[in-house]
Amino acid sequence: MTGVQTCALPIYVQPAEYFSGLLGRARQHILFDLSHLPLVHCGTSEFALRLLHHLAPRLQEKYDLSLLLTGEAAAFFGPEVAGYPVLDANGLDGTAVFDLIYKPAQIFFWEEWRNLIRRGARLAYTHLDVIATRCDYLCGPNTRDLFRTTAETVDLGITISEFSKRDFECLYGIDSRFAVIHPGTDPGTGVQGEGEYILVMGNQFPHKAIDFALEALQGVGPLVALGGEAEGGTRAEEVRYLAGGKLSRTELMEVYAGARVVVCPSVYEGFGLTVLEALAQGKPVVALDLEINRELAGLVQSENLHLAADFSGMRELVERLMEREGAASETA
Repeated sequence: MTGVQTCALPIYVQPAEYFSGLLGRARQHILFDLSHLPLVHCGTSEFALRLLHHLAPRLQEKYDLSLLLTGEAAAFFGPEVAGYPVLDANGLDGTAVFDLIYKPAQIFFWEEWRNLIRRGARLAYTHLDVIATRCDYLCGPNTRDLFRTTAETVDLGITISEFSKRDFECLYGIDSRFAVIHPGTDPGTGVQGEGEYILVMGNQFPHKAIDFALEALQGVGPLVALGGEAEGGTRAEEVRYLAGGKLSRTELMEVYAGARVVVCPSVYEGFGLTVLEALAQGKPVVALDLEINRELAGLVQSENLHLAADFSGMRELVERLMEREGAASETA
């Protein structure tokens, strides 16, 4: 493939006897690999931690469960991982092995993949999307090769939407064998009132299209942008920027509560957890008419989800919703 280097690292398939010490244990040991978590609150960290809280009570009845995090991430996400045995990703004993390692994200580095194979008798992971292979600003050396290698080698691959599964298979021309399990979010917190501003959700990456949305929505009403190039500042009198990844869960719910309409302008998503989260708060949501958003619309069956063909259509929908009388009370 043009522009993709050939990986010089071997696959590192371990012989069966390498894990023989696992036999005879009273309880099998699962490692929940969170070593990839960035020190921000984002879709990747939200998905991983919510999944942990959903799965852990069920797994711990039968298995020993440990978490793998860097020391910095363990401190940053302290309340979320409190009460679980945490292993240091930067200081894990080279002889440590586990019956199963599960990682709730893709593997982005060959060294990370080598460690997984060396430590886990069985491997499972969740493939989120292939945006890292679609954009030059996200794609690293051998990213495409590594994504394919992990999908073909792991014992279980899970993905988060039918779209994400098809997108992967279209890119590589293979049967991914992925199981599709859609993410979920917490039940609505009973947000009251209509709110005042248009909340535009995203981050600084171009495919999140925050700037396109802000340009299209100028003059419709007060704008609050979570993420984007002007994080923490103000670009125009009617646009207030909030730094992405810095808000606590309580603070984020307060931001949702103040919104009259939530706009999710991203042009690529593997699922769209932000859309679901805003719907769970009873807020009308406007997003682009993408394949993944149509899949999500079919799942939630919510009249609060509005899809626009383009950014001009997005403005028209937001204008109507801003003028609509009565609070949006339906929660997905």
